[in-house]
Formats: sequence, C-alpha cells, structure tokens
Amino acid sequence: MLRLLALDKLAEFHTELELIPVAKRSDPFVQYPVTLEQHMMEGAFHKVIKSLKSGLPSQYFGKNKKKGKGSFFCSFFL
Repeated sequence: MLRLLALDKLAEFHTELELIPVAKRSDPFVQYPVTLEQHMMEGAFHKVIKSLKSGLPSQYFGKNKKKGKGSFFCSFFL
C-alpha cells in the first residue's frame, strides 16, 4: 500500500484497501498507510512528515541506521 501511495496511484490504493477485510484494517501495518493517505488528502503535510519520522509501525519502515538513509517507500514522501 505504501508503494501505491509513493507512486501516486490513489485509485489502486483505494481498490486494495477495499479488498482488506474490515477486521484487519486496525492492524498497524494497514492503518499506517491509510493515515498517511488521509493526511495527504487533507493537505496536512506537516502531519505526513511527523508520521514518517515517528509513528512508524516497524523499524523497517523508517531510517536505516547503517546507511543513514530512509526506507525505500518512506523516502519517496520526504
């Protein structure tokens, strides 16, 4: 889902979201891209940046400490 957001494929993002069972939508790995998309649609880019720098559901979403770079998908947003 992050890949679709990063590539600005919002229609595909929403299609994939509809395929996810409602019970699984509260999973942090699903909720994170949904929240990012909501912030982007609101134009609240300060919330997008804050979300990318802190509230990550896994260490693999964020900054790679060894290389000093952000993860592949999150780096598209910054």
